[in-house]
Amino acid sequence: MDQSTTVLDIDFGMSQLSGNKKLLFTLLGKVTDKYRSLDSDLQAHVAKGDFNEALLISADPFAAGEARVELG
Repeated sequence: MDQSTTVLDIDFGMSQLSGNKKLLFTLLGKVTDKYRSLDSDLQAHVAKGDFNEALLISADPFAAGEARVELG
């Protein structure tokens, strides 16, 4: 039984960007750069007990540092 999983559908991405391969790879590069340190950032915040920041970046890594969520 084949249990392979498609992680990235390049054809779909190309169709969403009207075949603009350069734009697709530019966007993928930006996402990769933004998420590269997410695991270590989350672990560091949890280790420091900074659960608000860990929650914020896990909910939306692109908004980290731009908004704050206060937990009661």
